[in-house]
Amino acid sequence: MAVQITKRKDAGAEPAAHAPMRVPLSVKERAEEVRPDGHAGVAMLPASEMCGKLDNLRDQLPHLDRKIYEFAALLSKRLRGEDTVSPRGFADAIERLITDLGTGFDGRTHEPVGSYLVGKPTGSLDKIASAITEAVCPPDFAAEAARIRKGIVDRGR
Repeated sequence: MAVQITKRKDAGAEPAAHAPMRVPLSVKERAEEVRPDGHAGVAMLPASEMCGKLDNLRDQLPHLDRKIYEFAALLSKRLRGEDTVSPRGFADAIERLITDLGTGFDGRTHEPVGSYLVGKPTGSLDKIASAITEAVCPPDFAAEAARIRKGIVDRGR
């Protein structure tokens, strides 16, 4: 069967004027991006800074419940090895941790999660995660992470 190739009518025409695709080149540019809903992006934070805050939460806020310190330590382990943490990455790490605490197994390694928080109700883990987010994140970062987490929860985790 012979296939006939024909030239399209618009083959020689100038391409339609579309807005150029912009690929962010740096963390600063990513932070300045505008989301489709019109809100400016939130700056990413160094993971080492975030892990340091999570690891030292007991020293900074000694009056909190021990469950909060345990959750913070587990979350810190999950963020280690990353260069930066975005609100999306922070929210996703929290949601993966909550899921793993519900199953008792780390979803990445399939190893048991060694914590007394395993099996705790999701609602109480959500409250712990919100308290940690407010304690260790700048306000704009915390608000964005909370917005993302709310979307995840609204979609049914």
